[in-house]
Amino acid sequence: MRALFLPFLLLLASAAAAEDFPVTVEVSGPTTPVRSGETAEISFRIQIQPGWHIYAPTSKGGLPFQVSGDPASPLRPEGDLRGPEPIRHFDPGFEREVETYEGEIVLKQLFRIPEGTAPGTYTLKGTYQGQTCDEAICLSIKETAWKTQVIVETGEARHESLFAFFFTALAIGFATLLTHCVYPMVPVTLAYFSKQEQAGRT
Repeated sequence: MRALFLPFLLLLASAAAAEDFPVTVEVSGPTTPVRSGETAEISFRIQIQPGWHIYAPTSKGGLPFQVSGDPASPLRPEGDLRGPEPIRHFDPGFEREVETYEGEIVLKQLFRIPEGTAPGTYTLKGTYQGQTCDEAICLSIKETAWKTQVIVETGEARHESLFAFFFTALAIGFATLLTHCVYPMVPVTLAYFSKQEQAGRT
């Protein structure tokens, strides 16, 4: 009789441990269709319980949070896993500076849609892993499978045009003028060139 209940007890213990784990990860694909030749942005929303932290993908200490794609899939990761600015501090346990995240964050990974991919709905799969710690212990975020869907539509890949780049750069330039370091110098600069122009006319 005890042998019959043992698997059930182990299942309950496993479920309880999963509920108490301080880190949860939700994976979502792009909200709009993409085209062959473009990239699909996959989001990893990570919720970390108070008092705990994970290590950023760029951290030199701890086990950084990492994302990988399915080697059998033609959709391959492109570039690095991106996220908000991490918290940098010295970790005496690793005897080096580490980069960590706390609370709720979203990390994003681009996946390239190969040229010639037929329109349709594709299941993108992979794994993630890492490490979470509090002031006393560290727990391994074991390699966990994830999957989400990507919709590929017909049409040529959309690339940012030169005009869009020009206007974006122009907007950034005007925004720079409003910073507290540059804005006070605008009247001084205008007055200087006005005097130079008047001097040139005399």
